[in-house]
Amino acid sequence: MQPFDDMTPEELDQRNAPAIAFLHQATGQGKASFDTIAMETQSMEEAQVIANVRQRLLALEREEGRDRHALHLSLVAQKTSSGSQGNTTRSTSGIYPLQERRNWQNRLSLLVAVAILLLLVASSVFVFNAIQLSSISRTPTPMSQTGASTTQTATPLSLQQEAQKLVQRLHNEATAWGNAHPYHDSYDGHTYALDGAYLQNGLGAFLQEELASAHTKAEYEGVIQAANNALFNLHMLEADYNDHTPYNLMHTTDMEMLKHYHLQGQIVFISLVEQAMRVYQNGQLVRAFSITTARPELPSTPGIWQELSRFSPTTLVSAFPPSSPYWFPKTPVHYAILYQKGGHFIVDSFWRGSYGPGTQFPHRDAIGNSIASSGTDGEIDMAEQDAAWLYTHTSLKTSIVIY
Repeated sequence: MQPFDDMTPEELDQRNAPAIAFLHQATGQGKASFDTIAMETQSMEEAQVIANVRQRLLALEREEGRDRHALHLSLVAQKTSSGSQGNTTRSTSGIYPLQERRNWQNRLSLLVAVAILLLLVASSVFVFNAIQLSSISRTPTPMSQTGASTTQTATPLSLQQEAQKLVQRLHNEATAWGNAHPYHDSYDGHTYALDGAYLQNGLGAFLQEELASAHTKAEYEGVIQAANNALFNLHMLEADYNDHTPYNLMHTTDMEMLKHYHLQGQIVFISLVEQAMRVYQNGQLVRAFSITTARPELPSTPGIWQELSRFSPTTLVSAFPPSSPYWFPKTPVHYAILYQKGGHFIVDSFWRGSYGPGTQFPHRDAIGNSIASSGTDGEIDMAEQDAAWLYTHTSLKTSIVIY
């Protein structure tokens, strides 16, 4: 017999016909084909051919993959080796999915257990915190132990008390100093307070209104800061009263205010007791002028102001009705610098002939104009040539300090 690999196609067709029929039945009909094929008439050569074909198939199975032909090869092996019927090898194709399902079930069970454990821990923490908060809310906090909530509650009250004390202190000091240093007006025979701008007609009334309307921490802090500034400015007025340096020279009080308020650049100082204006540039005195500020009933407001706007020329219009003693007719001016809202200007005043100390009170004006017989209704008056210089040499960056 020729080797299987050396046979020609014609020889294979003639000699292997029974084997080919056998393979067709084995692969197409399953195990049942082994029981129906008659093997008694086959010769030893045919058995040899079948064995060769089986070996080729086994080699092919190892090359292309065991899973694809495992069932057919196991059936052939059972038939050819033992010849027993009904004895089959169980396929492993169903074992792997079962193992996979069991593995996923185990993993899922583990995840569920972990989730339940985390939920229990979180619930325990939540309950513990709730119990603590409830316990804290029921436990009174001593006033000596100032926590955040205690501070927030107590802060407005303490700030309110501090603001009230400072406003009252300003009133007491201004009243005491004004009484100790009265201005005796020989023109009308009355006595006036030189620091009236800090009393009830002036800054004192403003601070009382701010204090009455304050409710928040920031508002009380604003009142406290304003009251402290007012006290400092009042002390500067008192020091300036005792300083006999000529008005057109550098003053110690000006320097102290520059330092206290950290003022730089161009600063205009207005002294209420001197009725004088001094212009500084980077701490150096540049010019000085005699002026007239507002009357005692409508005093000029002490503080630090900024030029807001400027006009040249313009017309002044009274904010009071004609029936008011403070009313004046429309008045044209050449220069006007607005430094405080409400009509507070620095202007040239052709109707005045007198400037300087005492002109804020009732007096006889040098040119005899009755309109100029007292201080202004809020603005600051200057001679025309002085107002022209100030208008030309200052800007909206200039600060104006009144004390």
